[in-house]
Amino acid sequence: METLIDLSKAFGWLAAIIVNLLIAWIVWSLHKKFMNRDDCEANRKADKKEREHFIQLLTTHEQAVRELNLRVDQMPPQGSVPTKAKTMLGWNPRKTSFPELVKIMVQHDMKFVKKLYLKEQIGK
Repeated sequence: METLIDLSKAFGWLAAIIVNLLIAWIVWSLHKKFMNRDDCEANRKADKKEREHFIQLLTTHEQAVRELNLRVDQMPPQGSVPTKAKTMLGWNPRKTSFPELVKIMVQHDMKFVKKLYLKEQIGK
């Protein structure tokens, strides 16, 4: 008798799962058995709407990917960025440290702002 109780304690969770699956299967089969044409038509319409919505999302995603690819193609090659810093700012990566580069960039920006300010003063 003790072994039967031990077995029921040990495998009680398994029995509960089996009973739940059995009940779910019975409900599902009854639902299928008593479903009428109107229900089937409503399900088809809902599926069609979901399919159309998915297709719309897919086309929107494809357009976004195309636009992103165009933007990536329009980006300058990575080698040209240091070239621009070298030509405009006189930056040499081997001789100039990062803090010195920041200082050069700030000086360049201040010259640019000064030019804008003078043009605005002349225009008044």
